[in-house]
Amino acid sequence: MKEGIVVLGHGSRAAVDEANQFLVEVTEALKALYPESLLESAWMNPRTPRQKLPEAVARLVSQGVKRIIVLPVFLTAGLHLKEDIPEILAELSQKYPGISFTLARPIGFDPRLIDILADRLAEVRG
Repeated sequence: MKEGIVVLGHGSRAAVDEANQFLVEVTEALKALYPESLLESAWMNPRTPRQKLPEAVARLVSQGVKRIIVLPVFLTAGLHLKEDIPEILAELSQKYPGISFTLARPIGFDPRLIDILADRLAEVRG
């Protein structure tokens, strides 16, 4: 079964495009790890001048994907993960009844994150 992965971030306005580019870089790195899957980036912020979740899903479906995993690049399960994304996925399930959708967990607490934060702190402490 052809699998698609939507790497989903919050995003930012065009004036802060560095924040949006970060998600593109994450997606490209994941493409290298999962070459058998089709990957798309998508952003939740309506003011982000990049594709949103429904557009990313449409692109994957047009390429024959039957299973789509939404991989949120969010630290915690806030409003987007608890309400907005599940609502969008419910609508997309109606629109694409032959497609299986799965929402992955947010990053959450992970000791590797503490290591990164300790590195950042060491950088400024000198």
